[in-house]
Amino acid sequence: MSRLSKKNWKPEAKALFLQQLGELLGSGYHLDQSIQMLSWEQPAFVTDSLRSIRRHLRSGRELHQLLLDHHFPSDIAAFVYFAEQSGRLSEGLAAAGSHFMNRLEAWSSFRKVLYYPMFLLWLLIVLAYVFVRYLFPQFLELFEQLSMDLPFYTRMMMKMISFAPVFFVSIFILLAGFGLFYAFAVRLKPASTRILFWSRVPFLRPFIAMRTTSSFAEQFGYLLLNGLSLAESCLVLKNQAHSPLFQEEGGRLEQLLTSGTPLAETFRPPWYLESLRQAVQYGQSTGSLGKVLVQYSSQTQHKLETSIQRLTMAAQPILFFSVGILILSLFAAVFLPMYHMITSIQ
Repeated sequence: MSRLSKKNWKPEAKALFLQQLGELLGSGYHLDQSIQMLSWEQPAFVTDSLRSIRRHLRSGRELHQLLLDHHFPSDIAAFVYFAEQSGRLSEGLAAAGSHFMNRLEAWSSFRKVLYYPMFLLWLLIVLAYVFVRYLFPQFLELFEQLSMDLPFYTRMMMKMISFAPVFFVSIFILLAGFGLFYAFAVRLKPASTRILFWSRVPFLRPFIAMRTTSSFAEQFGYLLLNGLSLAESCLVLKNQAHSPLFQEEGGRLEQLLTSGTPLAETFRPPWYLESLRQAVQYGQSTGSLGKVLVQYSSQTQHKLETSIQRLTMAAQPILFFSVGILILSLFAAVFLPMYHMITSIQ
């Protein structure tokens, strides 16, 4: 795989490729034909990548492996792997592309929310530097000549701003320490340990549970819909290498089911929603576990996207308000001495 392809085949184009490939397969075209059709009117580096994928498919390699070679996210490659195993490649590709596109759109929306508040914060830092470096010393000298004291609020703001570098350095050291701790003490642990680590953060716990529950229910449901037994589905999960967490879960479920534990009792918080057990129990009682899990996954995914959208919408006004208060406080620290001087002269 060339470095040029990695650099220029944009994530949005990759997500659209998966969606369109799924649609063409659903229309009855073969995989090779579909990829060839999608290579038309593409930039040269994308055409080269698709030609490489077609060549390796003819040599016997599987699509999910080639997606990893071309720098698709590992969880998207896992999605395609499960689709291949369940015999629903067209549906799986379309769903993988949709998930990929939704993730990109959510990240893009979050970045747009941060743009203007980050600009205001940068402006605030510049203003604080100018005030402390040039304006406040002038006020201090003038008030000393007049034998007057600066207002308490202005002196307090000067102290706070003077401690700002220490505060930011402390934050940087804490973040660096956390990063080193995670890299050496957590990152090398099994996937379930890493998920448990992040699930202890109250803010992240519900999002992790919804994401993991939705992904597992969808993949497991499609495997069951294709006619695989519970044991065979667990084996597929255990044998794949794209999702370490699901690989561990496949082995864990296999052991528990072999020991006689009911399937519904194997799904426990913190990285599964409690409602997953109810969905499994209902699906088993109606004899349509695969269908129920796929439908349940769709509902959970919608809930997750709605929660992220609400969080994004709430973040912007909070950031605006916080930065606005800081800017207002800074200007108040400047105008109070002027007001104090005017009232003293009068």
